[in-house]
Formats: sequence, C-alpha cells, structure tokens
Amino acid sequence: MMKTFDLPKSTELSRSIPKNAFDKYINTKQKKEMTDFIKRMTWINKLSTQTTNLPSKVITEIQVFLIELKIKNDISTILELINRAIPYHIVFVLKYEKEQLISTVIKHNHPQKLNESVVDCTFKTDWFEAANNPVNIVLRESLDWTFIHLCSQITGRKPTQNTYSDFVSLELEIKNLEAKISGLERQMQREKQFNKKVELNMALLKLREALNNTFQNFI
Repeated sequence: MMKTFDLPKSTELSRSIPKNAFDKYINTKQKKEMTDFIKRMTWINKLSTQTTNLPSKVITEIQVFLIELKIKNDISTILELINRAIPYHIVFVLKYEKEQLISTVIKHNHPQKLNESVVDCTFKTDWFEAANNPVNIVLRESLDWTFIHLCSQITGRKPTQNTYSDFVSLELEIKNLEAKISGLERQMQREKQFNKKVELNMALLKLREALNNTFQNFI
C-alpha cells in the first residue's frame, strides 16, 4: 500500500473499518451508497501525544482513514456522517486507482447529543495523482499546529496566529462571508428592479471588502 503521508511507525495501525460500524447514523439510501461506492475503509494512523510525543492543547487526536473507492464519486455526505459519529479530528484519504483526494473538517462536540460532533467547515483538495501529493502531515510543535498546518496546505491560507481558536474563528468568518456573498449574488441574478439591484450590489461590495479584510489575517 502506497503511503500518502510520511508518518512514523509509532502512529501506524492499518485496522480495517467495517462499513456497518456507522449503521445507526445512516439511512437506507446512505447505506446503499456506502456499499455501491466504497470498496474498503482502513484506519491507517493515529496521531496522539502517545504516538507522536507532541503536546495537545485543543486537539487530542488526529485519525487518518484511507477510503478506497469502487468508482470515482462524491461521497461528502458519507464523510460528514463519519465525522459526526467520531469525536476526533479525521483526515480522510480517498483513493481511486492511481488518484487520491484529501479531506478534513473543523468540528465541535454536539451540545445535546453525547459522542456526536457538529461539522463547521470542510477542507478538501482536488483529485491528484497519488505520486504527486500536494500536502503532508508535519509533526511539529503540537497536534493543534499539525492540524492547522495541514488545513493551510489545502486552503493556501496560513493564519498569522497559530492558536486553534484563532484559526477556527477566521475560517468560520470566511465561511459565513462567502455564504452571504453567494446568497446576494443569487438575489441579484433574480432581481428585476434596477434600484434594488443597486442596493444589492452595494451590500455585495461591502461583504467582499469584509472578506478581503479577513484575508489580511493570513500570511
């Protein structure tokens, strides 16, 4: 099996993950998608203080899952379900033939449902040739830093502050602003009245300016 990340042997697990492990979180359609799209799931690495000797501030563990696909298909819904079911941060490596895609999320514990998570932001690469992996997991400083550094490679944004709370706040602000911008752009396309279009355009310019200002918090 080709290694996606250059990680120490102390982190290696190579444990098979049965598809039915998530049955209580999925409906009939999603169960069929897991059967139709996923060939095999493997828990390949566990990054923790014990396996890496890195301190933990907010992030206690980072799991690396390899998902081998039968067909090259979008399984983002399935990934979100797995993310919700597992309280730790997960780095997914999707593999189809000689191509791979890397995906991870920011999430937090569900306020009412014990042992469930809420997904806040998703980061993922495009599909790439497995031999030309554009990102790596770098074990340095802390598990928080390691996770932030991975996300920064995917987004191309490196925060000026390296605390996890600052990183999360900035990414959520970007997500919120981008959602508002997309909503206003759709409104402008539907709007027929000229005066209303002018108002929407002015609001859109302010949001884009706010987004640009937020990007100033990145190197």
